[in-house]
Amino acid sequence: MVQLAERVAEYVAWQVASLRYLPPGMADLALMGYRSVVGTDMAGTGTQVASLLAGLRAMADGEPGAEAAVRRAVPEHRRHLEGLLAFGQIAVDGQTRFLVPDETHHPATRERLTAAGHDLSALLALLEQLERPGPPLRHSTLTET
Repeated sequence: MVQLAERVAEYVAWQVASLRYLPPGMADLALMGYRSVVGTDMAGTGTQVASLLAGLRAMADGEPGAEAAVRRAVPEHRRHLEGLLAFGQIAVDGQTRFLVPDETHHPATRERLTAAGHDLSALLALLEQLERPGPPLRHSTLTET
């Protein structure tokens, strides 16, 4: 879970950086769409993912109360991650329609968006386990993907 959350954090940072490659005005539209779909701006998503990552690391380190704290926060984390996943799908669709001006970046962008979608889906599935009442997660679930 930690590795998945780290990759999601890298994806969010990449998304922010990728805005500079959009045509004039397109970045503003992308940000508006992002806020609409995800429910926050990219900085808010970065904060949310950093919070999740810190909680997961605390769990992996065996810090007392860490798992209970993450379990309480799962619905909020899930909401942001689901929005991020939905926005990624919209981005793939938009990228397929040649919204990215440099065609040499199309395959790499599509691959990155697709990989991020897989990581987000896997992380969401693991977070779902935390939402269910039950025994604590095994250490290997936290530290391996």
